[in-house]
Amino acid sequence: MIGLHRIAKWSLALVAGLIGLFLFIPECGDARGAARRNACLNNCRGIAQALLAYHEKHGSFPPAFLADEQGTPIHSWRVLILPFLDEQALFDKYRFDEPWNGPHNVELLREMPDVFRCPSYGLGKSEPAREGFSNYVVITGPDTIFPAGETVTRSDILDDEWQTLLVIEVNVESVPWLSPQDLTAEQFAKFAGDTER
Repeated sequence: MIGLHRIAKWSLALVAGLIGLFLFIPECGDARGAARRNACLNNCRGIAQALLAYHEKHGSFPPAFLADEQGTPIHSWRVLILPFLDEQALFDKYRFDEPWNGPHNVELLREMPDVFRCPSYGLGKSEPAREGFSNYVVITGPDTIFPAGETVTRSDILDDEWQTLLVIEVNVESVPWLSPQDLTAEQFAKFAGDTER
């Protein structure tokens, strides 16, 4: 009889432990989700700090893109801030004498710094995260920090700086990190209320 009593106590403890474990598992999932969200937010902060460091050195924010003689965008701001992300070696590998998708530069897509990838991207989506695609874009166009073909200084910003968007995270509209492709102000306005993007 004592043996059955011990087994019953042990079984009760095991069941209680399993119930506690199952109650704890969703909490772990939420903690992992929160950690991924924090990592994405830290990426935004890191990119913003690199943009500000670029400004400190060059006297303006980087242009949204560098263009060829015909005005075609061929290099992204993401490449221009690499030295300010402790990626000088990668910056030195990049060739400005060919476009971002030229035979040499396209090989660098696989070397995208982690700061350009949000760890939450692709989770639970029908389309998985793609290698070399960034979740961080700038808003381009008139009255933004990244007007086409121009640079902007901090003194050009008329709103409070804390109300001015430097970089945003996108989920669906990820772009090759070397590509001079971002969102226009019109595209941003269209997608601003869509939490999936």
